[in-house]
Amino acid sequence: MTIVTIKTEKPSSLPEKIAFWLHPFRLETEIRQAEDIRLRIIRYIQRHPPVRLDLIEKQMNAEEPVILCEKGLSLKDSSLKRFEGLKLNTCLLKNFVQEVLKELGEYSRELTISFYDPMAEHADFAGELLAYTSNVKVITEQPRYYENESDKLLEEKGTSFIVSNSCSRIAPCDLLVAPVRIKRPLPTAPATPVFTISKPLVSTPGWVLTRYYPDFPEKWKKLLPLEMDLLYVLSGLYELYDREEAAQWIPKVCATEGERYSIETVRKRLLSAADAKRTK
Repeated sequence: MTIVTIKTEKPSSLPEKIAFWLHPFRLETEIRQAEDIRLRIIRYIQRHPPVRLDLIEKQMNAEEPVILCEKGLSLKDSSLKRFEGLKLNTCLLKNFVQEVLKELGEYSRELTISFYDPMAEHADFAGELLAYTSNVKVITEQPRYYENESDKLLEEKGTSFIVSNSCSRIAPCDLLVAPVRIKRPLPTAPATPVFTISKPLVSTPGWVLTRYYPDFPEKWKKLLPLEMDLLYVLSGLYELYDREEAAQWIPKVCATEGERYSIETVRKRLLSAADAKRTK
């Protein structure tokens, strides 16, 4: 797995300026290894843009054009491809949501959950949420598939979810769970906790949480470069090295696009909503 970082340096002393004038960019390569995992870290250090992608390509195997890099790095007109994995974050979202609901205990029964799954990719997870509350409302573009799942659950467990492709029919909710990227307006209020896997493509009112940080083995910590986003690199290890154990990690910290919050902060917020309903 190859990680590419870009750093722009501005020389201050005269010798540094001369060195950069002679060599306006340089590459540094580091190999980190643990068990069967081998990371190659290519650090591209430049005086100014644009990045010489051809130099990075020369460091790569033609059979392995996928790299982990910052989103802002344009790979146009090169053979390189950016790793875009979201599978691990989806697993961590599911683990985080279920852990919060477990910690709420009987109070979770008071909550109403809206579940956004347009292509019916996560019906199993919607069914698992029924262990915590019977008030699960599914928003999907595949209502027939979900209705079949609903009938099965009703027959097997005596409980099921409400299904609709219309947001208005299933609003309001105490929290919204979206294990996919949100691409349409959803029935959330400004204070609604929204659990999703990346920044929504449309305006979404609420407390929008998009990242879930687990505690992971020390051997992995030694592998990760400080210059790259932790969760992004973990996603690469999960998908490219089939590290299935990562899917079992339980995050204790989540984040919006700007701030981090403990699982206890989230629990208290949902507990307040559940308690308000119980005392009505």
